[in-house]
Amino acid sequence: MSNKIKLAIIALHPIIYQTPLFRDFQKMINEERLNIKQKVFFCSDLSLKEKYFKETDCKFKPDTPDLLKGFDYKTVKNYGTENGNFFSRINPSLILRLMIYKPDVILMHGISNITSILTLIYAKLFFIKLIYRGESTLNKNNLHTGIKLYFLKFIYSLFDIVLYSCDGNLKYFNYFNIEKDKLIYYPCSVDNDFFKNRIENTINSSFTIVFPARFTERKN
Repeated sequence: MSNKIKLAIIALHPIIYQTPLFRDFQKMINEERLNIKQKVFFCSDLSLKEKYFKETDCKFKPDTPDLLKGFDYKTVKNYGTENGNFFSRINPSLILRLMIYKPDVILMHGISNITSILTLIYAKLFFIKLIYRGESTLNKNNLHTGIKLYFLKFIYSLFDIVLYSCDGNLKYFNYFNIEKDKLIYYPCSVDNDFFKNRIENTINSSFTIVFPARFTERKN
């Protein structure tokens, strides 16, 4: 079928709880012959190489060999710091790649870096629909006031659709007065088969502790 809707997904880097969603969505597109073309643009190869985490004083590298299987993607050169701040993702060539791909819709994960701002500007200049997905919840660190509050309200207002995953996530977006008709429920989920297979194949103990994330202040 011609004239497929082109979806560009902008992701910080390949993440083990995100890439299965891209893979399953591509499978749905293929099986149901949806009139959609999906391409994921990763802004860093951070999770594809071993990295030292100062917070936990250890090195970590995902051991999931199928992390990038089952969907079309491109990893874009990153000139940023990769340390979680505003300068963590600087991808000058991303805009050029988007111009070549010519998406009808852009799905963005996060807005807290230079690349995100550049993508927003590009999308608005070329009248491209924008979808936002973020996992923020209200806490003492993001009860923004003053200029930053109005700045974020303006940024969120640029999106055509905002996805929320839980009540806490919804309360966060309501704090910024996002229009209700823009909010769409996008629940979190767990791939039970994946964890079942991992436990059966790698763990011999009857007692297992599964860590959902790094137990640090930033991740809490």
